[in-house]
Amino acid sequence: MGYHRDAKWFPSVSPFQAEMRRRTWALVRMSDVVFSHQVSLPSMIYEHDCDTQLPNNIRDEEFGPDTKQLPPSRPSTEPTPIAYMIAKSRLCNELGNILQATNQVGKHVPYDEIIRFDAKLRQIMHELPPHLKLTTLEGSHDPVTLIIARFNVDILYQKILCLLHRKYLPRARQSARYAHSRRAAIEASLTALDHLAVLYRESQSRGRLRSVSWFVKSIATKDFTLPAMLVILDLHFDNMAAQSGTPQDNEGASMWNSEQRSRMIGSLETAKDIWKTLADTSMEAFKASKIIEIMLAKIKDPSTSGTEQPILQSEPMAGLTASIGADTSPAIAPGLISPNTLPDFNTGINPFSTPNQAPFMGMDFGMTAPEGIDFQTDGFGAAAPASPFSSMFANMGTGQTTSGIDMAANFDWNAFENYTQMANWGADQSFQIYGATGDQSSPEQSSSTGGRSGSASQGHGGGGGGGGGGGDLNMQ
Repeated sequence: MGYHRDAKWFPSVSPFQAEMRRRTWALVRMSDVVFSHQVSLPSMIYEHDCDTQLPNNIRDEEFGPDTKQLPPSRPSTEPTPIAYMIAKSRLCNELGNILQATNQVGKHVPYDEIIRFDAKLRQIMHELPPHLKLTTLEGSHDPVTLIIARFNVDILYQKILCLLHRKYLPRARQSARYAHSRRAAIEASLTALDHLAVLYRESQSRGRLRSVSWFVKSIATKDFTLPAMLVILDLHFDNMAAQSGTPQDNEGASMWNSEQRSRMIGSLETAKDIWKTLADTSMEAFKASKIIEIMLAKIKDPSTSGTEQPILQSEPMAGLTASIGADTSPAIAPGLISPNTLPDFNTGINPFSTPNQAPFMGMDFGMTAPEGIDFQTDGFGAAAPASPFSSMFANMGTGQTTSGIDMAANFDWNAFENYTQMANWGADQSFQIYGATGDQSSPEQSSSTGGRSGSASQGHGGGGGGGGGGGDLNMQ
């Protein structure tokens, strides 16, 4: 079929076919990255094996089967129905590169590569079209489809940052060179949890997103467990550092101040309350709320810990790491900005002026709930890998196991850290590139559907909201 090669090399391929092949290949690559990661398998497509370009930023009505020459691609800042798919493709392609680099068997990835990936991700988000950048919902009259598109892009970005930096969370306690990874992972986790809070609030009966409340419920647990786990783990490390009395003389080992710690615990409390409201219809939400409740009790009162662990504990795969060799690469590659000089990252949303909504009226993100499917149940999504919460404990109904062991006093933090390092995000019910038609109206207005199949998109990792709390996370 040759979809992995750009059609410009084949004069016999018509302009229309060339563009549709680019759109199809974008979907194939995203599917390969996302679904292979969900089942913990390596992706099959490597960037160096293909040269198919991303789709052009043109409208569906501007070309057709009889087109002799494609119109020039519009500027990336100009809203078109295909712009969303292009943005998601760039993020997913970079995610694929990250997973291929970090999951290689028997080969250690230098830390300067991690920093390069981080810089590339931030560049992609910086170049994101203004109409797809997350904005506050207050006073916004944008269509629901556009709001969800912004959420999807940002939540995927935050999850990629979590995956990229999570293994360096414990390492930062030992070396200041990894301090940037610790900060980036926690910032991304808190931003994701802030998005969950906004999504849930706005999906209530009087919220802006009430027409897609089914969508919010379908992602409320699986898409946000990893961020919650990372925040809990770092708070636990802080507790152990405080108990040990060891001087924290490097930036990576510095503890959060009381305001930052309060915000982190508050985000976890909010997530727990949200999952508790979904517990009647979702076993995953039930387990998540119970486990978060236990963990919060341990975090707030570390003296009751039944499993004391040293602060500088070994990593889950320390044996494998040792056999490969220590990371002797420079922390920062030449020409890159040192993490120590990076500005403080704030999870608050930078407001952008509301764009003209007319260009988005043809965007179809498939936001109509298919009939006959309960999106609140955990069985939705065939072959979905189980959440870490499914297997950590046998019975969470009363906070005790079937043998009567008090889970609050016998929590295994080493096992929990293993989950944070190895877990994938949950199966993504929102991964739809070609949307279905239907009523997608917002409370104030409706958006029409239409367009060629390649231009409608509902990318991976939906969720996330615009009102993330402000406070800077500067370690003192």
